[in-house]
Amino acid sequence: MNHERKHHLKQNILTIQSLLSMLNRNLDLKSDPDGDEILEEAVLAAKQLHSFIDSIPSAPKGWERSGQNGQVVQQLAQNPKSEQKVVAKAFLRAAQSLELSGSEMSKIIGVSELSISRMRDGALIKEGKWMELALAFIRAYRSLDTVSGPDRGNMVAWFGSANHHLSGPPRELVLHSQGLFDVVRYLDGMRAKL
Repeated sequence: MNHERKHHLKQNILTIQSLLSMLNRNLDLKSDPDGDEILEEAVLAAKQLHSFIDSIPSAPKGWERSGQNGQVVQQLAQNPKSEQKVVAKAFLRAAQSLELSGSEMSKIIGVSELSISRMRDGALIKEGKWMELALAFIRAYRSLDTVSGPDRGNMVAWFGSANHHLSGPPRELVLHSQGLFDVVRYLDGMRAKL
């Protein structure tokens, strides 16, 4: 594993540990103005951690059941209804921040425009692998946010501009799964250099 990947992994682990620590202290998320965002971060981090550990051949069997943190990770990562709502909300927020239309959103995650409308109303979506694509888009958005800083105008401009490394504007590339994952890899690489 190269140095940049180790550094990125360590930062993710620290983020996950702090989120789990807050959840273990029974943080009252409903009264916290940032509660939804904290819960969103926790669910996404738990899902990523769960997938990452499951992909390691030497991971101990039953790791997710050991200790209080393991139980919280498992509960967050395996609660499909709350996970769907959190992922949908994060996806919509990221897409709206980049000024994407309903049609573009539907193409990114492979659902109908009607499903996007229902998603905005809080309905659960059962079509295809939309969550995997939504998580990839959220990852791209977060990396872009880190790389470009807090100026949303810069993010929107970069997202819509031609990029010779990617052979096209990211806004068009993410409309297809291969392009979406190309953009994710590119932005992850840019983020790792910071």
